[in-house]
Amino acid sequence: MIFARGLTCAPQFVFVSIAPVHRLAHNSGVASLAWMKNGDLLAVGCTQRNLQIYDLRIQGTSTAPISTHAHDNAVHGIIVDPSSDLFATFSRGSVGEPVKLWDMRRMDSCVSEIKLDSKRYSGADLASTDLPSVADVAWDTSAIGVLSIATNESLRFYDTRINPSRPTLIRKTTSRTSVQSMAFHPQPMKVQRMLVVSTDGFVSDLPLRQVAPVAISSRDGRVSSSASGMVWAGSPVEGENLWCALFLVSFCCLRLMAEPIRLFFLF
Repeated sequence: MIFARGLTCAPQFVFVSIAPVHRLAHNSGVASLAWMKNGDLLAVGCTQRNLQIYDLRIQGTSTAPISTHAHDNAVHGIIVDPSSDLFATFSRGSVGEPVKLWDMRRMDSCVSEIKLDSKRYSGADLASTDLPSVADVAWDTSAIGVLSIATNESLRFYDTRINPSRPTLIRKTTSRTSVQSMAFHPQPMKVQRMLVVSTDGFVSDLPLRQVAPVAISSRDGRVSSSASGMVWAGSPVEGENLWCALFLVSFCCLRLMAEPIRLFFLF
């Protein structure tokens, strides 16, 4: 590392060699890392399918880490829930490989497996090549215990608070392109948004839990809607035209990742 010394016109540079605080024996390639318990534990995702936990409070390098089989391929991600003792692991690009939830207090087995189905097929028509592959996983900073999973076809949100052994799918949004990575805003109390990077190089700024109200006048069938700071008001419609207009408004709101649409009939 290089450190600058002084603020003169000709600064002097000093090369400093810093010895590592810990040296950990490891017999496999490393695919991912994550800190746990305020830095007391270090989780290592191996290229040879294992997950290892090192307790850095123990001095020396002779103590063997806690090791368990995690995935059928490399463990590409270890994502720690900031609000609990849970953390998630995934293997990127592995078709049909589930996302696994773990409790750092007991590592004998995972708490649950989140298996992803396809949006196109189900049942007997579902082939292994049609199963989605996980691209990225993150904890929602604006909702406690909500785990988001990005696949090559959708964004999925799971609630793990009530029963971590059976995470509940609370929302699923189909992606226009394959997702490469995602990130939530670090200040969710101020801004509830997320960034999504697609494989074609585009970055999307998406709202979270946005309400898309729809109002229908019982007098003349006029439809009005609002989403993303915009308000639309249509001309009077009747019969099939009313349901067609309502469908179009609903479709536009859902494409904006809105919450379930609220309907109000005005008299």
